[in-house]
Amino acid sequence: MKTMLACLCGLLLSATGIARADDGEFSAQEKLMLISLNEINMTTATVTTIFEYCMKQDPGFSARSLDALNVWKSRNMAYVDLSATLHNEAMVVGLREGMTRAEVDQALDDAANEVARTFPDMLDAEPDIARRIHVCDTYVDKITRGDLDIASGDNDAEKLGYLKGRLEAARR
Repeated sequence: MKTMLACLCGLLLSATGIARADDGEFSAQEKLMLISLNEINMTTATVTTIFEYCMKQDPGFSARSLDALNVWKSRNMAYVDLSATLHNEAMVVGLREGMTRAEVDQALDDAANEVARTFPDMLDAEPDIARRIHVCDTYVDKITRGDLDIASGDNDAEKLGYLKGRLEAARR
């Protein structure tokens, strides 16, 4: 059971470039589903973490950036909604492999949070608050432009195709 947890965690983290895993026990479709779910979770957690962190750094941040967050949400809501379906499918895979529901949820959460934590960890190392605020504003610009969208052009074409296909299927 712990081996499968490590495998699922490793597979999800490998999607982010943090680690590699021996994921030979999953079908290609399951791997793509897990990686796509991780993309949704990771991107959503990252955007949320950026806003939460930056609001703590600068009381005026939320007033300057709330529109950007709302626009991001409207552009990405279909993918965020799709994550519930993919989560259920990941749960089936995890249970089939002997994991508990809690272990599957933990693996999914850990993978997303590991990446999302890099933003505050990086900025906490910067002693100059003005520099931190500047970086926060830069990231809001990126979010506004769509650079941190779940289906941004920087994503893997196969994963992007999979997500778009799943959205189309859900709409039918």
